[in-house]
Amino acid sequence: MTGKTHMICSTAAVSVYALAHWRGVEIGGAEMLPALFIAPAAVGAYMPDMDIQQSRLGSKFKFLSKNMKHRGITHTLVVPAVLAVASFTMQSRKASMFVSLLVGILMMMLFDKKIGTRKKGAVAKALDIFTSKIGIFATVGMLIMSWFWPSVGSSILFGLFLGWTLHIFEDMFNSTGCPVLWPIAKGRVHLPYIAIVKTRHWTEAIFMLLWLGGCGLWALLTLVGA
Repeated sequence: MTGKTHMICSTAAVSVYALAHWRGVEIGGAEMLPALFIAPAAVGAYMPDMDIQQSRLGSKFKFLSKNMKHRGITHTLVVPAVLAVASFTMQSRKASMFVSLLVGILMMMLFDKKIGTRKKGAVAKALDIFTSKIGIFATVGMLIMSWFWPSVGSSILFGLFLGWTLHIFEDMFNSTGCPVLWPIAKGRVHLPYIAIVKTRHWTEAIFMLLWLGGCGLWALLTLVGA
């Protein structure tokens, strides 16, 4: 699937979860605010595909993407597991602000303003990052909240975990699958009988419509039951 499809589907699901638990929720002993899951989930939804040189993040981190195999370690549960465990302990102000800044910079990289097609130097490319109004606004907001509420870091990291995990789950609708059980098992896993979605194919559009329809129904049931 394309990065945009991953981002739309993942953030839609996380947004409905946030709607259902807008008062807050305790996960792994940490108090979290699901509304803060949404922006990091958008980042997490893009991150597994950093192993593709043409992807939004892969083009920024070519020293990584050119040496990585697509649907390799970034499509296993190793990184999501680390993010989940870290989110349960991210309670200090310094740690929370570090996480806010890191996720904010990634957001700037993902949503920076693309101007022209000519090649640019390293400095020009770096400065382009700061043309992202969305990224700058989100970064400043997360840093301010982290200063006053140190536990915000837990919510940000958990949102990143959700976006990353949902990306992997969505890729399992493709027959190629993902090596989710690595290093225990090296084989790739896909969803039997329904793993028919192909990138930039009409099946991807149908998948997104069905996914968003499911999220809409979930949201409706949430509002009715509120």
